[in-house]
Amino acid sequence: MRIIVVLCLLAAFGAHAAIGWYLHKERPQLGILPPQPTDNAARAISFGDAQFLYRAFVLQLQNAGDTGGRFTPMRMYNIPAVVSWLKLLQRLDPKASHHTALATRYFSQSRQSDDLRILVEFIDQDVRLAPDRKWYWQTQAVALARDRLKDVPYALELSLAMRQYAQYVPEGLFWTLQMEPVLLEDLGRDDEARERMEQIVGRYGSQMNSAEQKWTKLFFERLKK
Repeated sequence: MRIIVVLCLLAAFGAHAAIGWYLHKERPQLGILPPQPTDNAARAISFGDAQFLYRAFVLQLQNAGDTGGRFTPMRMYNIPAVVSWLKLLQRLDPKASHHTALATRYFSQSRQSDDLRILVEFIDQDVRLAPDRKWYWQTQAVALARDRLKDVPYALELSLAMRQYAQYVPEGLFWTLQMEPVLLEDLGRDDEARERMEQIVGRYGSQMNSAEQKWTKLFFERLKK
């Protein structure tokens, strides 16, 4: 009886080894993004714990395309589908910043301008839901629009929101409000740039260190030329 058991185990092991050898060069056909659940399905599988589901989904999205020994180039991601996932995470926890960071720091590495614009639009909309917690990400949206999209008018439009968020900006970080006059200068609207910078200096000048004072002075001198 023991011999039969041993022979069966050896046969099973041999069959397993043979199948493994036959398939060792085959790669599973894994998708990049998993199917997105509906809001009702998400509520059902959360079992009343939306925070746990948020954390599970945000890690799933963060690692999407890079599981099973794979590395997926950013150009292969469907960014509209990514943003759809980001919006689901946003609905689960509008005050959280992990999904905002993914949009800003990770998926924004896409080199497709259309995809990048979609992400910037999402960041802007996301910040508006909780500006007291997320005002900083608006500065990153401005930077992406100016430096990556090369769309200075759009960057200026995004920077105007910082006026509304000024009450949340900690002391010493007033420089984030100076993006607006810098962008006005970029657009050749020097009078408006000077006026706005004067307003900022009048309000925050006492907080400036020597380097910031020097930079501001150079900014005004540049406008005179």
